[in-house]
Amino acid sequence: MLAEQSVKAPGHPGGIARSAKRKLNVKSIEDKYQAILEVERTSKPKSEIARSYGVPANTL
Repeated sequence: MLAEQSVKAPGHPGGIARSAKRKLNVKSIEDKYQAILEVERTSKPKSEIARSYGVPANTL
């Protein structure tokens, strides 16, 4: 049985590993504009609109 070794990330004391980066999700200007219009013109919650566009709600 092999012993597990902790991986130490450079610059991170105590063996705390870095978290993985999120994939950059590029939206077209048209998609951004449509999302903003939908927020302003409908009574849907921002969270629902954000989910449909695949973005966090706080970006709207």
